[in-house]
Amino acid sequence: MAHSLTAEEIHIWMLDLNNFTDSASLKFCNALLSPDEQQQAQRFYFDRHRRRFLVTRGAIRWVLSCYYENINPADWRFAKNSYGKPYTVNPALPESPEFNISHSGERIVIGVVGSTGIGIDIEAISRRREIIKIARRYFSSSEYGELCNLAPDEQLGRFFDLWTLKEAYIKACGKGLAIPLGQFGFSFPGNHRLNINFDPVLEDDSAHWKFWQYDDAESYRLALAIKATRPAARFKVVVRELASWSETINSNISLIRSCQGG
Repeated sequence: MAHSLTAEEIHIWMLDLNNFTDSASLKFCNALLSPDEQQQAQRFYFDRHRRRFLVTRGAIRWVLSCYYENINPADWRFAKNSYGKPYTVNPALPESPEFNISHSGERIVIGVVGSTGIGIDIEAISRRREIIKIARRYFSSSEYGELCNLAPDEQLGRFFDLWTLKEAYIKACGKGLAIPLGQFGFSFPGNHRLNINFDPVLEDDSAHWKFWQYDDAESYRLALAIKATRPAARFKVVVRELASWSETINSNISLIRSCQGG
């Protein structure tokens, strides 16, 4: 199943883990993995963690081969930068696609873009977290203040709005938590828009950044971030729900807000 990716397109692939945990699917995924990955899978103590690892690693290989049919899913090779972000190292490709992965609960998401930094994050909305305590420690002062001023029944959604956006940004930068989460902040001016502001120490420019945030069946929040080489570029996001290794269906994901900088 071939797919093309234009210079100003981003593709999101979504999977429900429950659709891929039968023995045949897990065997299929395991066969795609490298020997090191297969050994790593066996080291998981809990079966649910092992299943998620197998499906996640199998899915990224399968998805990448949708764009490069001459590369078998089992033939993809990966490395990590000094902050742990994975990338492809197949020598036959003059320019590899950029991708990023996230998972939470029963959901796995993969973002793919042609040639720019990408970050994606999905979080199951859970009331078990001490959101105010976490926000006080990690969020910017303005984000924390605005969160505390919301009505209690609005705070949970806002917390996950902010958390997923922050995760998407630091993953797109390729540096993870080496970037303090309090050194940049998001605001929501309305009309389905969002803004990002940086502490001068980061030496970053909001004009280069583009963000999208989605609500997945009201149980998950998802955020996507890219840093565009051309601030004026307008990107189109295509979302696919992978129901099986041979079937793609329409996604129920809903766009909440976005910002295309520039």
